[in-house]
Amino acid sequence: MRTRDPFGEVLEALRRRIREGQLAPGAPLIVMDLAADLDVSATPVREALAHLAGEGLVGGRHGQVRGYFVWSASPSDLSDLLRLHQAQVLIAVAQAPAPATFMRDPSPAVDGADPVALAEAYFAAKVSAGGGPVLMRAHLQVADRLHLLRQRESRVLPDVAAELADLIAAEPGPEAAARLRAYHRRRLGAVVRLGALMV
Repeated sequence: MRTRDPFGEVLEALRRRIREGQLAPGAPLIVMDLAADLDVSATPVREALAHLAGEGLVGGRHGQVRGYFVWSASPSDLSDLLRLHQAQVLIAVAQAPAPATFMRDPSPAVDGADPVALAEAYFAAKVSAGGGPVLMRAHLQVADRLHLLRQRESRVLPDVAAELADLIAAEPGPEAAARLRAYHRRRLGAVVRLGALMV
């Protein structure tokens, strides 16, 4: 990986590998191994790991055993993240323009779409329509931490694609808010089983 922006390239490569589960939850992140794999020096890898630690995708060990590892979600962590995700989306929906304007915002196409990409695009569109840049940045960080869960949740929750299609089809206002709450409540009710998928 030879580039003018090694930090940016390494950051995105590591973020993608963590999101996709190529770097497993709890796995140690060895700077020199990653640098060799990405064909960069150790400096941009250290910088990227520190940045990802700030986003919560990477944890750091202190004391005698130092280093970084991929963040691993406990059921309690997932519960907090799902509640935070719900709150972010509902705040944005409540602040969005009047329903007529909001309905004109483009919604992602449902037919044949990857449910993970569709869910992330849908929620990002809702937050973007009603939230500012601070809320959007916070939402994207939570979405990154929930990405692996979204990839695996269909092992525990049946009919995820149909549920998402119903959510997207909801009329703006109370119906959409109720379906958003039901979407998150369903996952919170299965958080222990979902947490078992995140190790």
